[in-house]
Amino acid sequence: MTTLDRTLGVASYRQSLTLATEYAAAHSTELRDALRYEVSPPDGVTPEDWSSAVGALRFAYEVAVREGFEPVRADIRTALDSVTDHKLETLVDLIQDDSAVATRIAGTRERDGILPNLVGSALSLDLRAIDLSDDDDLQLAPIVTVRLMFDEHVAGQDAIVFQTQLTALEEIAAEAKRISIRIKRLEADLPTATVPPWAKSSPQQNEPAE
Repeated sequence: MTTLDRTLGVASYRQSLTLATEYAAAHSTELRDALRYEVSPPDGVTPEDWSSAVGALRFAYEVAVREGFEPVRADIRTALDSVTDHKLETLVDLIQDDSAVATRIAGTRERDGILPNLVGSALSLDLRAIDLSDDDDLQLAPIVTVRLMFDEHVAGQDAIVFQTQLTALEEIAAEAKRISIRIKRLEADLPTATVPPWAKSSPQQNEPAE
């Protein structure tokens, strides 16, 4: 028994891993690649479901690296014994020693371990009413509210919310575009350096909340 056994008792995680078994039979190649780097969802699979399934599989794999592949495979077989043997075994076969997956895990830890990482964002446009006591005309000031989510607490919070004016938002968008162009030039101008596919993705918290 491994520490994965306790996590398999969490309904949301077990559902995500069960979803991975559903994809394993038809999309085993894509799931294997998803352990190594970011892979777009196969046709007919929503991004949300794919992310959930891949996240559950990656977490199981990382436990296997620490505690042994066969014990983790045994825990999964026991917890998902209601799944048909073919689907379950196809999924379990993915959890085996793979140098490309090991490279992604080690590289991700090296890349993401220095500072808090942005893992999500949300923006909304609000119209703030301006009180003009000497004028009957109502004026509205557009304000963009920004929510940034991180993989660890920043100033005691896992998300920071602030507002910005439209001009500042335009500057941020322009700067993001400039950085994107620089990244493409970096890849083109440094042929001896590589940016592996997994390194371009946002860090994810694979361990499910209980």
